[in-house]
Amino acid sequence: EDLIDANFIVLYKTKTVTISGSIVADSQFFNTLRVVVYPEKHSIAPLVTVTPDGAGYFDISALPVDPKRKYHVILETVLSPHSYKYSTSEMTVVPDHDKHITLLFHAEERTVEKDNAQGSLPGLLGAVAFVFILANFAKVFGYVQGLVAAAPKGSASPSMARRR
Repeated sequence: EDLIDANFIVLYKTKTVTISGSIVADSQFFNTLRVVVYPEKHSIAPLVTVTPDGAGYFDISALPVDPKRKYHVILETVLSPHSYKYSTSEMTVVPDHDKHITLLFHAEERTVEKDNAQGSLPGLLGAVAFVFILANFAKVFGYVQGLVAAAPKGSASPSMARRR
């Protein structure tokens, strides 16, 4: 027994950091969210992607300590932008020590807009009449010629008579 009643303090310099976080959102959307970490703000390939648990908590561990580097953390969703109107948040994090961040997400279901029926009925009737005239052009043209031929010749309309 070489050591009796010895107390040690061990200092250990860690080489990795952990970014933990909470998502503030309606709990029904947690399963549609993911947290993506990019090595740079405009990077294409993500470094890490995690999904939050049922309470909106996530944990990204084992990122290398590098005070000169910045990670871009983005909250993304798989909700359709055609069905939902939503806003997400993002942060830039320097990995110099363990951090806890908060990301916000808000979503609303889009309402289906009703068609304006007032303009569509007259337009539909006009289109049907136009198609009918084109399909029966010879008959319609003959009918119009008959009306013109039946009009009394040499007689002017009342408005034309007043001008003379």
